[in-house]
Formats: sequence, C-alpha cells, structure tokens
Amino acid sequence: MHILEHTATRLVLQKRRSMMAIIMALFTLLSTLTLASLVLQGISRLDTLDLLDWVSWIVWITLAACLVIFGSLALNASLRGTRCIFDRVTETITLQQPRGWGIQTVELSLYSVTHLVVEKNEEVRAFGLFLALRDGRQLPLATISIHDEDQVIELRRIVRQFLQGTYRP
Repeated sequence: MHILEHTATRLVLQKRRSMMAIIMALFTLLSTLTLASLVLQGISRLDTLDLLDWVSWIVWITLAACLVIFGSLALNASLRGTRCIFDRVTETITLQQPRGWGIQTVELSLYSVTHLVVEKNEEVRAFGLFLALRDGRQLPLATISIHDEDQVIELRRIVRQFLQGTYRP
C-alpha cells in the first residue's frame, strides 16, 4: 500500500496492482479478439454447420465471452485497487474496494478500529494487512510481498501513530 496523503487529520492509503492491470488488459484484448474471430468465422459458415458443429460453435463463443467478462472484472479490480481513508475531522474510516464493475464502500467509526494487523503467510510469501475492529472482526486491506517487509513495518507504524493521534507533520 502506498500513502497518498498524510496529515494530522487525514491519512489515505491505496493499493493498486499496475502490472496486473497491464496483464489483464492484454488478456481481455486477446479474449475479445478471439471472441470476434469466432463469431465472424461462424457467421460466414452458418449454412454449412451441422448440429454438432453448431453446438460446438456456441460453446466456444460462450467460453470466449466468459473470458472477456473475467478479464474485464479483473482489470477493473486492478485499476481501481483498494483505498483506505482515515479522517479525524469526520472521525471515520472509509474503505473502498472494487466489487464487480462497481466500488463497495464501507464506512466505520475511527474508534471502532483498534490497530492494523499484519499476518505473514509463508505459503504465498506475502503479508496480509487487516484492520482489527473492536468487535473482533478483521477487514482485509491488501497483500504485500514478503520482500517488502520494511514497507509493512513502516506502514504499521504510521497507521498506529495516526490512530493514537501522535503524528505531527
């Protein structure tokens, strides 16, 4: 996660996956071209298709359409990313995450969050960042590579200072 804004009254964190967005854009483009090719080639041969060819053509079109939808959803999630806004003026924490083609916004009281939890997962070689709530729930923020341990420690320190009100610009 990157810090977009850090003042005494506001802290904005954002995690975007730029490389994943590029990969998903290429994947979606190739899937769209494949879908267009399947449709155009099938339409030009409609009069020669028997029942088995017709069913096969429909199945391939459906598969290509599903790949285009999957790619566009993943592209949307990668481009928008997760944004967490800590605001002392309104005493809220706003968590914005992509859901489908839209954005899901969760707004919490600043005082409902106790701290930022960092969990290390050796299997996937990543750190998981979570907001720990007073009611025991944990809201996921982002994953960070295990190689960026210094960034995770610094981020935890900054969020802790902000929640305790000890940060001074």
